[in-house]
Amino acid sequence: MKKQILLATLFTALLLASCAKRETCATVRLIPAADSVSVPGGSLDLNSLHTVSAPEQWEAVSSLFIKDVDSRLGKKLDFTHSGADIQISYRRNMAEEAYLLEVRKEKIVISASNERGVIHAFVTLQQLMMQADNGRIPLLTIQDKPRFEYRGVMLDCSRHFWTVAELKETIDQLSFFKLNVLHLHLTDNQAWRLAVDKYPDLVVKGTHYPDFPSLSGNHYSKKELKELVAYAALRGVEIIPEVDMPGHCLSLLAAMPELSCLDGPFEPYPDEREQDKRKRTWQNMLCIGNEKVYAVADDIIGELCDIFASPYIHMGGDEVATMNWAQCPKCKALFRKEGMKELSELQDYFTRKVSLMVRKRGRRMIGWDEINDRGAADKSDMLTVWQGNGHKRQRKAVEDSLSVIICPNDPCYFDYGYARNPTAKVYAWEPVSPDIAPDRTHLVKGGQACLWTEFVTTQSEVEHMLYPRLCALAEVLWVRQEKKDWASMIQRIKSFDNIFKALHIDYYAGESEQKRWFVPGDTLPSLAVPAKIETSMASIKQYPPEYAFDGDTLSFFATPYSLIKGDYFMVVTEQLRLIEDIRILCDMSKEYPTNADILISADGQEFRKVGSFTKEGKAEVKMEPSPVKAVKIVLTATHMARLSIREIILKESSVQKQQ
Repeated sequence: MKKQILLATLFTALLLASCAKRETCATVRLIPAADSVSVPGGSLDLNSLHTVSAPEQWEAVSSLFIKDVDSRLGKKLDFTHSGADIQISYRRNMAEEAYLLEVRKEKIVISASNERGVIHAFVTLQQLMMQADNGRIPLLTIQDKPRFEYRGVMLDCSRHFWTVAELKETIDQLSFFKLNVLHLHLTDNQAWRLAVDKYPDLVVKGTHYPDFPSLSGNHYSKKELKELVAYAALRGVEIIPEVDMPGHCLSLLAAMPELSCLDGPFEPYPDEREQDKRKRTWQNMLCIGNEKVYAVADDIIGELCDIFASPYIHMGGDEVATMNWAQCPKCKALFRKEGMKELSELQDYFTRKVSLMVRKRGRRMIGWDEINDRGAADKSDMLTVWQGNGHKRQRKAVEDSLSVIICPNDPCYFDYGYARNPTAKVYAWEPVSPDIAPDRTHLVKGGQACLWTEFVTTQSEVEHMLYPRLCALAEVLWVRQEKKDWASMIQRIKSFDNIFKALHIDYYAGESEQKRWFVPGDTLPSLAVPAKIETSMASIKQYPPEYAFDGDTLSFFATPYSLIKGDYFMVVTEQLRLIEDIRILCDMSKEYPTNADILISADGQEFRKVGSFTKEGKAEVKMEPSPVKAVKIVLTATHMARLSIREIILKESSVQKQQ
């Protein structure tokens, strides 16, 4: 009997220990999740940690860790050369960016063979410390390394300007989630942000807007950018600059109109300027037959290589129209000389020339996927694949033995609202196309989020559009595919609320936890009731107006551009209906109106106002049952964003239903 009691007691103790171990495991909440976590039980009191030691080559990043712990947790640590409570050690033969983190009873030991591995270990330790339970963290061993070598964010600095201080905030945040690349889109039609010694007018005329003087003149000096590169390196973040050519060049042509096929003048435009007031937007390409174009490009590439330490220089190459070239004597002469068959081959000529300029300086060129449409990319070039789902162009690139960075606009364009690209959709994404041969998957170097900033005007909005989606992307690019777990991911994002606040990240908290998102069909949807839709608003091809009145709150109508005062969207039903409630649902993360009225009509001709959208983009009208044949949304001011209408819901009066 005593033996049975003893066994039962032992079993209970083991069971409790097992439960305790599971509970401790549950407290290891990291973003991105670690590759391997072992939790034997027990915990370490953070009050016992006072000192940090590291090899000489890692003293700078260790000092930054000490500073972070102070600012984020209010805990003081000191650097020492021996006998520290947090010890950093060099271990040979560990993979690039890999680390080993051991939380022991008496100390913490971090091992790595490279600086980025140390930085990632520090981030993991900070995440553990920021979630400490009564000042204690679990004893554990973490072995961790990334799945992909390239894990980044493209930030558009041309359409709206971000100060160096704001860029540093972004770099701090990327590093905290183990992202290692910040791709800066420095030039476009809207502005030229890069100071070039030989061509000072680029940042004068290339950023000047007579009608928006407060937005004019913003650019980065070489000194500022070099400082930013050094700052990012201490965070384990590589900055890759992009100068977009030979299209998207209005700001360049404003300073140097002689580089166009056409006569000047040209002028850049801010996105605050209404569409119909922008000049020559589709004449933004360089003259491919003009030798001066290549001399200027070579000078600019030389300056980029002087400023940026990255082995990569991004030269753009997307969305290049050919209409100017068709009328240009110089381009037509080059076309004939090179025996070309189609005008688009002129871009290939440009691609090969600038790729060589980059290579002769010991760097590699990156370009948007269009540069390889006809196989013009050099084997050393790398592509950012953005069109469609990325599969077709990814497959073509790797078949040509080209390295690729994957960032399809669905789900990696974070300028789209959360209705189109929700966090769950980002997390479900797999960067490697399923039809890539196993011996070619190594050419998929990783992926990135792209944040174009036509409609993103503040640092708060940058963070709102990036987070929490960027947490999901960070994990997709870090963990092995089989380790992904959406249920765990969404719980970890929720548990990071205090961490987001500590990092001063203004993240979007309005998402559903459901793993559902809208996929447009090939045919128009049926409407909720027989009706016709009239609108002055252009629509994105895949998201036509019918989706705003199809009875499905997951689908949505979306515009590609900003809108102007007086733009309208109207539903006209076949039958007159007695309506007591009107609700209009929009994308609530960004693409909603804040200045718009709601009007109704009994005949589709005479309208009266019954309500307006709130500043938060909400719209609901409760009213006495009224005969309604048409409901109209009318903008009362310029709308500086896309608009996405998820559903217009008309609730009929119960009196009518009874009849």
